[in-house]
Amino acid sequence: LVATLAGCNNESEQETTDVDGSLYQLTSEPAGAISILELRNGAKDNDDVVVVGRIGGSRQPWIKGLSAFTMMDASFPPCNELSDDQCPTPWDYCCEAELPTKQTLIKVVDNDGQPLEVGAQELLGLKELQTIVVQGKVQLDKAGNISVLASGVYIRR
Repeated sequence: LVATLAGCNNESEQETTDVDGSLYQLTSEPAGAISILELRNGAKDNDDVVVVGRIGGSRQPWIKGLSAFTMMDASFPPCNELSDDQCPTPWDYCCEAELPTKQTLIKVVDNDGQPLEVGAQELLGLKELQTIVVQGKVQLDKAGNISVLASGVYIRR
């Protein structure tokens, strides 16, 4: 899934697009947020959705050059919240079994549904392990992978 998305961005040198991140930053938390587990158990393609989770799920949750990243279900603790864990990258959730069933890909998209060509960290000031609430539409691919095409992101403080 991630390789497929990264493969769409195959030009060696792309123009950097100035994108106003404030257009995608929600100033208040949208109501009705569901967990990633709930999303994965009942989402249908093109459903409007509000989902909550934590940024992570791999050592590198960010898709380079795109506003896309993986997000874990918030009910699962990252490794640094487990006793006696010295993991240098707790956002990779290496301590968690069946990782793919507990995460989803978030793509902050333009009006055409295409991921913005700027990193999510730069665009929205995001970092690993932040709890965020994402508002958008469900996207199911032919293999059944679930992504959320985000129109807005709220960062819980």
